[in-house]
Amino acid sequence: MLTPKKLDSCETCAAAQLNPRTGLFNAGCIDCTTRHIAHLQIFFECQRAGRITEPYMNNLKHCFGDDWKAAHETVKGWAKRIKEAL
Repeated sequence: MLTPKKLDSCETCAAAQLNPRTGLFNAGCIDCTTRHIAHLQIFFECQRAGRITEPYMNNLKHCFGDDWKAAHETVKGWAKRIKEAL
């Protein structure tokens, strides 16, 4: 498990607030990690399937362990913001 942490002053997250479609991410930052997952094909495939797929679930559990459900909600939130920014 990667155990990302909430970074108090992540400049990349600050930039993502203005442009959610940015391709910049800080390793180890929870928000960057969830935003990155929202950009991935495995998340797109979940949306298309209308369910959590095994590859996506494995990714969430690898990154967030028991907190995967909360991370999934954050990923969905970022995905919505990214889509709205198109």
